[in-house]
Amino acid sequence: MDTELRQTILEANLDLHRDEAGLYDRIHPELNNEEEWSRLDRMLGVALNGLPSDAPKLALDVGAGTGFVTGRLLKLGFKVQAVDISNEMLGMLSSKFAADVQAGKVSTMAQDIDSFLGECADGYSIITISSVLHHLPDYVATLGRLAQRLIPGGALVIFHEPTGGELSWMEKILLSLDWKFSWRFQTSSHDREFIKSKRLDYGMADYHVTHGFDEERVREALKAEGLKIDVVEMYATAKTKPIRLLLRVLGMKRTWCLSARK
Repeated sequence: MDTELRQTILEANLDLHRDEAGLYDRIHPELNNEEEWSRLDRMLGVALNGLPSDAPKLALDVGAGTGFVTGRLLKLGFKVQAVDISNEMLGMLSSKFAADVQAGKVSTMAQDIDSFLGECADGYSIITISSVLHHLPDYVATLGRLAQRLIPGGALVIFHEPTGGELSWMEKILLSLDWKFSWRFQTSSHDREFIKSKRLDYGMADYHVTHGFDEERVREALKAEGLKIDVVEMYATAKTKPIRLLLRVLGMKRTWCLSARK
């Protein structure tokens, strides 16, 4: 990927998440719901169960955002390095976990992950990356760098990522209805007005959603770095529960997660 396009993607993410930070948790119920919390806990359990007995309780949360994964890692007893390109998103995380930040259990760094990895040489027992790969300029290259930061026996957990390929006409209809229902019934009038005023643009920020995402390249990248995939889950997700259930019944699984071990 050329330097100009990479910079455009990074700037688009900075702009989007600067505006979105204060309402992120409220407008992304597809991620912030009991089913996803349970799934994440299950994936982290797989990662934790395979760690060496002497593994340090040190985790790297990539694209930590408002702390969806960081909170889970803290409950498991990990000290967390939370990295996100958005200072505003990390501000929300720091507010949620103020006591843990004060106690030194959470450290934050507002930086793109490739720059962070270029400056930090720490090794981690668990690395998590949730709903982030499709935002990165070159997710394959970044995964290679992340894999190198795992200790032997350490685990990489990738969570809530979109699959590649064109949506069917049925999927397009259902997801359009899902967005409309969520906008009308799950989004407050205040948030709707704010979103309209900001004109949030996901096009370049979600670059690999709009330009193609290849989960098979993820598997190949991990294998090339000597990682073995412990578990993969493909599932249906949506902002509203009825559409989520309907997608599941119809077998339309467009989201995936995995845990891989070094």
